[in-house]
Amino acid sequence: MREKPGTLEYWKISEKVFLDYYGSDEQKEEAFSTLRKRCNSSDKDEALSCYNLSVLLFYSKEFEKSYEFAKKAVEKKSDDELFLDMLRQSALESGKTEDLKKDYPFQKEIVFSLTNLSYHCRKKDEKSALIELEFLISKNSIPK
Repeated sequence: MREKPGTLEYWKISEKVFLDYYGSDEQKEEAFSTLRKRCNSSDKDEALSCYNLSVLLFYSKEFEKSYEFAKKAVEKKSDDELFLDMLRQSALESGKTEDLKKDYPFQKEIVFSLTNLSYHCRKKDEKSALIELEFLISKNSIPK
C-alpha cells in the first residue's frame, strides 16, 4: 500500500529521499530510483513525486530529464501552479520552449511567449525580447 501525499508516512519517505540525495552517490541514485518508481505509477497522487524528481534533476543540471518529469507531474495534476512553473523553468533551461506549445495544458501561446521573453532577456537580445513583449501586450497579458 502506498502512502498518500499529506500523511506523516509520506513525508517521512520524502524526507529520506531528500536526505539520500545529499548523501553518497549510491544514496543519491536510490533517491532518484525511489522517486522514479513512484512517479511512473499510474496513481495521480504521485504527481508530487514527479515534481520532486524534476526539482532534484533540475538542481543536478539535468534539465532535459527535469522537463520530462515536470511534464509527468503536470499530466497527473494540470492545475498545480508549482508543477506548471517547474515545467516552464525546465523548458527554459533545457531549450525545450517549443515543447510548451504542446505540453502546457492551457494558455499555451502566452506561456510560450513569456518563456521566450525570459530567455531573450537572459541573453540580452533586446530586439527579440521587444517582439515577445509587444505580443504579450497585444494579448493583454502584460499592461502597457
